[in-house]
Amino acid sequence: MIYLVYLLLDDGSMVWEYTHPALPRELKESVDRVGHDSIISMLSAFSMFGKEIFQNNVRSIRYDDYQIFFEKLSISKDKSLLAIVITDINEKRQKILKVMNRFLRINNALLLRSSENAVRDESYENDSKILHDSFSTLYYHASIGSFKRIARRYGKLILYSLILLALAIVGISVSYLNYNITLLTLLLSIILPVPVLNMVLKRTLRKKRKKYYRLVT
Repeated sequence: MIYLVYLLLDDGSMVWEYTHPALPRELKESVDRVGHDSIISMLSAFSMFGKEIFQNNVRSIRYDDYQIFFEKLSISKDKSLLAIVITDINEKRQKILKVMNRFLRINNALLLRSSENAVRDESYENDSKILHDSFSTLYYHASIGSFKRIARRYGKLILYSLILLALAIVGISVSYLNYNITLLTLLLSIILPVPVLNMVLKRTLRKKRKKYYRLVT
């Protein structure tokens, strides 16, 4: 999940910022305590430091629970923006780039106007709200699209597994009615296939699909 986005000019001045409404409590408290301006100053300085020392751009910083991505994006022939994106540990750079590039294409005129407006007046606030709504919509559709691709890929496997489980339950129930096996045996026969189904799902979805595996199970 994308939690925070900062778009900066080459001189470090901020063009636009985005804060996800479902920001984790501990992150929100840290942001409120430190302040957006201080966060921007530290991260942009870190980006410039990496370029000076290593003669290369810093791409990302990874922590236990969060990631920070640095991306250079062009909004005109002579103007570019540094996007600083703070996410959870599961977010992918490819998805971030896809969302950010589409966001810039759709809102190019608004971003250019915001980059030239140094004063945060009513016009700036109105533009900022439009940009916020646009980004939220694009990110939502990108997230839904990711889940749909996973569903298409593994939907048949999950469906077949559930059908087999249902057939097993029906077969055992018929046996119970015809041969009067004990209720305990029936319950154990129904419950025992569940770990097998769980193992199949886990091995198929693997670690990189961990969040989808948790959702399905």
